[in-house]
Amino acid sequence: LSLGNEFPGFVPQLSLLIAYLLMGLSVLVLVFFLNHVPSSIRINSVLEGIGRRLLKAIKDNFDRPMKARVYSETREGTPVTATAVGYIQVIDWNELLEVARKSGTELQLAVRTGDFVHTGMHIGYWVEEPEEKYADQVRACLALGDTRTPTQDFHFMIDELVEIGLRALSPGINDPFTAISALHWIGAATAEFGWRDLSWSIGEPDDDGRRPLRPMADDFNHYVDRGFGTMRSAVATSPAAAAVMFDTLEGAASTVTDPVRYKRLRDEGEQLIRQARLNLNGPNLEQVEARYAFFEKRTRDGPK
Repeated sequence: LSLGNEFPGFVPQLSLLIAYLLMGLSVLVLVFFLNHVPSSIRINSVLEGIGRRLLKAIKDNFDRPMKARVYSETREGTPVTATAVGYIQVIDWNELLEVARKSGTELQLAVRTGDFVHTGMHIGYWVEEPEEKYADQVRACLALGDTRTPTQDFHFMIDELVEIGLRALSPGINDPFTAISALHWIGAATAEFGWRDLSWSIGEPDDDGRRPLRPMADDFNHYVDRGFGTMRSAVATSPAAAAVMFDTLEGAASTVTDPVRYKRLRDEGEQLIRQARLNLNGPNLEQVEARYAFFEKRTRDGPK
């Protein structure tokens, strides 16, 4: 007789159970992946990710309320010139501060992270000319690349929001609702800039009160121009987007206590209506005019 008829076949029950469990887990992971990928690349999710990173960068870089000061940028002295081409991706601030201290003079940077530099461009200025080796050390503290990155460059995130908004309002796409979402996040960032001290410094002053390293400082006007100002011409072609921009300007102004900054936001609204008058007509223009009149009335009395 055959031995196969005397002994039943062996079934690895535990192995089969584990295999079925792993198969079920694989199916669940696949379902999650197929659901997660489309949701993560939805434009609203992309805008939220950029916007939240931008707000965090603002809070990390400017953690003090605004104080009365005059922003000045001195571009005088012995220039430090670039010897390479590319975008500034990272600045080694600690090493740069050490170089400035060793030089025995002060270094005023003329560029920021994210700026494009090329050979011969001035990237900084010495108050007094030090040895040439220090210029080489300054250049070594700036890491250049072929693209911008958000690592130290929150201007890049502002530009990303603006780019998405401009593309959405282009004639080929004509998606004002995406542009409106971009405006909301730009408005939130502007509101954060509005009440904060936008000056910043690297390291503590020396014993004589001198700061060896002075980074390039940007004022409130710079950030308004970079966000709302860059989008203005495209927003002025869309009644829906223009109305929302007036809302976001008013919302940003609600956090501002400085009259100069407050006036800058009012001026931005006035520039928007002037641009809209060149692009719109008929009922569309009447709608935007009514919204501007409401904005002008609500912001007329200045900061609260």
